[in-house]
Amino acid sequence: MSVTGLGPHGEHPTKLNEVSLSPIQSQQARDQKFRIAVVYHTTSSDWSKQSLKGLMNILSEHDIIVDDIIDCQFTPQLQIDALTTLSKRSDIDAVISIPIGNLDVIDAHRHISESGKKLILHDSVPTGLLPGRDYSSFISSDNFHIGTTAAEILSPHIPHKGAVGILTFGTDFYATNEREISFGRWFRSNRPDTDIITTRFHSLKHVKVAAQELIENNPQLSGIFVVWDVPAMDTIVVIDEKNLNLPLVTVDLSQNTANALSNGHHVIGVVAQNPYIQGEVVARTTILSLLERAIPSWIAIKGSAVTKDNVEDILQTIKYDL
Repeated sequence: MSVTGLGPHGEHPTKLNEVSLSPIQSQQARDQKFRIAVVYHTTSSDWSKQSLKGLMNILSEHDIIVDDIIDCQFTPQLQIDALTTLSKRSDIDAVISIPIGNLDVIDAHRHISESGKKLILHDSVPTGLLPGRDYSSFISSDNFHIGTTAAEILSPHIPHKGAVGILTFGTDFYATNEREISFGRWFRSNRPDTDIITTRFHSLKHVKVAAQELIENNPQLSGIFVVWDVPAMDTIVVIDEKNLNLPLVTVDLSQNTANALSNGHHVIGVVAQNPYIQGEVVARTTILSLLERAIPSWIAIKGSAVTKDNVEDILQTIKYDL
């Protein structure tokens, strides 16, 4: 699977193997004793845990002190408060952030770079922030291709003139936006016989209500794409409660989605990211930025199509110790 999407400002991707540290640069980083803070949308998901493991692995190798790892619980105000506090600290050299939402959190992120700290963005970029001015670099999966791959997996399970549901995040979030757009585009181009029905949830607490709305209002529904694994598992609960048989595709190979896929429990496919490797790339990019080296504005990492037939193999080939 190749990288096919474009970055938030139309950038062509730089591949992860093009971002590396020389032995001299590694030693320079150790000598500097940098201090950073990490501000994640959540730290409780399998994806986040693996991303943090990869991140901490590289940072610890370079004697970089991580002062804070902040869980914003998918709440923009918590992120704003955290970034505001960090922007005022003189002992922090860089902040790694996964932005929640868009307009709400722009100023708080911009204050980080305005305070003289390096800002590295992971998985999302609020509209209006520019590389080289407001942040150093952006690292993510190729989310456009992830959405296309999800559509390709689900399509054979959708009958002629069937209806496809998309259950997606109501907050403006680059990664899920890309998945939703590319999934819908693929179906409109390759399966014009199908109807596409989109329902949004604005918080994880709202997922079951949104899933019920999607299913109850659309009895013709033939399958569902849920934009990541955590809401997908809540959607499965709703499907079970209604005693339905709806094929479902989602993103991220968590313990739960791997089990559901292996057991044939509604999940017929997953597009797996490699968050551990993403975390490592984020860490290396942060170090290069701190050393004032030139770095690309967007670094993209491809995903993997996972079905029941290859789930065990994928678990072995991507670095994901579930």
